[in-house]
This record gives sequence, structure tokens and C-alpha cells, in this order.
Amino acid sequence: MKKNISKEKTKVLTLEDIIAKKSEKEDSKKAFKNIYIKSLGGDLTFSKPTREDILDCMDAIDDETKVSSVYEGYKKIIYDNCEMLKSKELQSAYGVKFNEIVEALLEVGEVMSIGNELIEFGGGKVDVKNS
Repeated sequence: MKKNISKEKTKVLTLEDIIAKKSEKEDSKKAFKNIYIKSLGGDLTFSKPTREDILDCMDAIDDETKVSSVYEGYKKIIYDNCEMLKSKELQSAYGVKFNEIVEALLEVGEVMSIGNELIEFGGGKVDVKNS
């Protein structure tokens, strides 16, 4: 039997503990987060990305981890998790369709920052290495 080498004292989980986490996990899937958008001067509300959203975003990021690939993946996750951006009225006002609204509204740095924040909000992590 392996000893816990962490200095933190941890609890050995019981079956009941794990079952009790089910409702907590279900509730966290319905979470929302307001993110301040400097160029818009206010917050937009985003839903917590699903596992599928995160994996789709990571699929858009190719093996070379080009910043442009990360940007495209982040555009998608931003669009997919903000209902307001899907508004046909908003898209029409800007003369764009679908996730083109993300580029019409946000600066490049904002797309990268918000995308990363959404990935982390959903429980994922993307390491972008600039080589």
C-alpha cells in the first residue's frame, strides 16, 4: 500500500462520499460566469463549457500549437458558450454570421484571454508555447 507523500492530510473517500458528489457535479455543469470585456466596457455572460466544448477547442489546436490555431479554437468556445453572441439581430447589426461576431467585437488579446479563462472554467488547460 502506498503512503500519501503529500504534506496535506487527505481523507480516504467512501462510496457515500463519491455518490454525494453527483449532485454537486450536476449543479456545476449549469454554472455561468460573467467576464469583463474591456473593449465593450462591460461583462458578457458565459456558460460553463462542456467536456465536448473543451475537447472540440483542443482539437482545433493542432500539434504545432500555432497561435492562429489556438485563436480559432478560442473563437469557437467563446461563441458556443455565450448566448448573446448567437443573436441574429447582433450578427446582422455587425454584418457577420456565426462566430465571425467574436472577431467583430473582440480584440485579439481579449479572444486569447477569454478563451483561456473559459477552458479553465470548464476544467481544462491549454499550454501555448511560443517557439
